[in-house]
This record gives sequence, structure tokens and C-alpha cells, in this order.
Amino acid sequence: LLDVNIPSSHWIPIFILVGISHGPTMMGLIVCIQAAAPKEDVSYAASVYTFMRSLGQSVGVAIGATVFQNTMAHHLRSFSLPTTIASNAEEFVSVLKHMPLESPERKLYTLAYAQSFRNLFEVLTGFAVLGMLTSLLIKECSMNRNLESVHVLQTRVDNSPEAGLERTLSEGPESEESKGEEKEE
Repeated sequence: LLDVNIPSSHWIPIFILVGISHGPTMMGLIVCIQAAAPKEDVSYAASVYTFMRSLGQSVGVAIGATVFQNTMAHHLRSFSLPTTIASNAEEFVSVLKHMPLESPERKLYTLAYAQSFRNLFEVLTGFAVLGMLTSLLIKECSMNRNLESVHVLQTRVDNSPEAGLERTLSEGPESEESKGEEKEE
């Protein structure tokens, strides 16, 4: 769908859909990590997941840039255009904007960009399929378990109707009624 002639009315919804679907998958994975980790290691698992996600994004950008530059150089070479543009593709966009719209050279450059992005998408789709296939190897885990933590709530409120929602610990602030009762005694 994404080629040189695609109108904005077509590519904008595609990227909105990709962006909306990407968001929930990011947070859903942390729940999976916590379910798979032993109870005492849940916080460590969440931290390692966040670190590895950040590291993976950095590596992903490097891989994407390398794939784009190499395919761009290949397409430029096939059109008999200078391949040095591939290493500075971002900077060349400003030069491309000043070329006449109907010039054959601009059309070839634009085609090289479009084909390079298509190749990048194909490589990233391959990584996504590989990730999907490896996810089938993950064992089923349940989040239905009791929380066992060294961090517990220190104060407790008895919410039973008989207790009248009074504090069970003497450390809490006194109510106006209890102050009045002490004065009467």
C-alpha cells in the first residue's frame, strides 16, 4: 500500500492504526513477565523487562538504519545515482524538496526512498513473525496467586459493621467522641 503515489488520506489511517495497536502491546508484556516470574522476583523481572525493552529499541534503531542505508545504496546504484546519498538520506530530503516536481532525477530519488522503506518494512515484518513464532514456546502462566511481600500495610482498619469502622491500633488520631469520653471519666 505504501508507495510513491499513496495519498495522505490512505497512509494516515494506516499509521494511526499501527500506533494505537502498538501501545497496548507494550504494557501487556510486563504483565506476562510478572506472571512468569517467581513471586519473590516479580519486581526484578519488571525492572529487567524495562531495561531490555530500552536496549532492544536502541538495537532496533541501529538495525533499521543499517537496513535502510544498505537498501538505499543498492537502489541508488541500480538507478545510476550517487550512493553517498544513502549515508545522509535525512539531509538529502531538503535537497530533494527544492528539485522540480516533474524532474526525472527527483522521481528516481523518490522511488529509491520508497523501495528502501518497503525493504525495511519487509525486514521488520520478518522480525515480527519470528517474535510471534517464538512466543508460541512460552509456557502458560497464571496471575491468580496470593501476593507474598515483605512490604505490608502497617495500620489496619476494621471494616466490620460491629466495630463501627473504629481504628484497631491505638497509634491513630483520636476522634472527638473519644476525647469527650476521656474527660467524663
